[in-house]
Amino acid sequence: MVSRTRVDTYTARNRRQTFREDPGPEPTRFTSAAIKAAPAPRPENPPAPFGDLSKAEVVELCGVSRDFLPGQSGSSAEQRRAGIRMLFHHLATLPGNTWQERWETSGFNDVNAPSVTILGRPEVRYHSSCLTSALKMAFFLRIIQPSVPGFRANKFTDYAEPFRIIQKDPRLDEFFKTVDAQPHLHLVHRQRAKFDLTCALTTQGIALEHLTPSALLHYSLENKKLGLTPGAVNNTTRFAALGAWEILHRMGHFPPGTAPTLRMFIYSGQYTVEELVDRYGIRNAGVRQLLAVLCSRSTPRCCPGSPTWRRTSSSGASAPKKSSGSERSRAST
Repeated sequence: MVSRTRVDTYTARNRRQTFREDPGPEPTRFTSAAIKAAPAPRPENPPAPFGDLSKAEVVELCGVSRDFLPGQSGSSAEQRRAGIRMLFHHLATLPGNTWQERWETSGFNDVNAPSVTILGRPEVRYHSSCLTSALKMAFFLRIIQPSVPGFRANKFTDYAEPFRIIQKDPRLDEFFKTVDAQPHLHLVHRQRAKFDLTCALTTQGIALEHLTPSALLHYSLENKKLGLTPGAVNNTTRFAALGAWEILHRMGHFPPGTAPTLRMFIYSGQYTVEELVDRYGIRNAGVRQLLAVLCSRSTPRCCPGSPTWRRTSSSGASAPKKSSGSERSRAST
């Protein structure tokens, strides 16, 4: 409701009488405008495909390795058990009550962390593959939740598909099927979308149902900041999870109002009429709505909310200039 307290303002020609308005609610904005990058909070029941193995003995982990992945060859299982003994016997020498606590003190979880393959003997070639296979299992079974640099310090082949199989998550299965059904995505980009998603779930210790736009945005920016974006290593200008974001949005995974692409959110894209009005901080809902309606009814050439009026982009390109009167005259003739 408008307060009738009068406020006088002046111009060079006349005296105006306006009225101070009572503060109203904050202007309404799109959901995506409120998104802030943040890792997902730890779920009350974090995923654990084979139960809680956070304090399991090394012998028990070797036993699990025989059955956790269907169709594995005997030699692969034996190599993984050898890697488990090397990796977890090393972690057992470090302080901590759980494998996660020991992992975090190992140096393998830090920025610029080394690969776990340094635990092997250089003269024994297969030690590297054994250790990598063991670490992959630890991530699959959620025994260890690595940081982004801790994960990316190790080179995994075919991480996404085994991760999907082991999680037994219908939502994740649906994501993979949706990715494969996108004819406009090259095979490389489909694989990258799957890898980004499974890496985000691994590093944040969550299932797909807990992945929010904020959490995926955090993953993308963390990769960019550290120069770890898949396909653009050591490049701090590239964002990760672009394809994964698009697919999740198409699936309806994100809340209504979320930007359809990650780039659109980061670079803000084009202003709508409502967003333009909101930039002026108008607190009276009625006045805000009136201005939005008036702006919507303006001609497309002059209306800032029209498709020809865009925000300043990261390249410095600004909104198009309005045509002068002479230009409009020439155009009309």
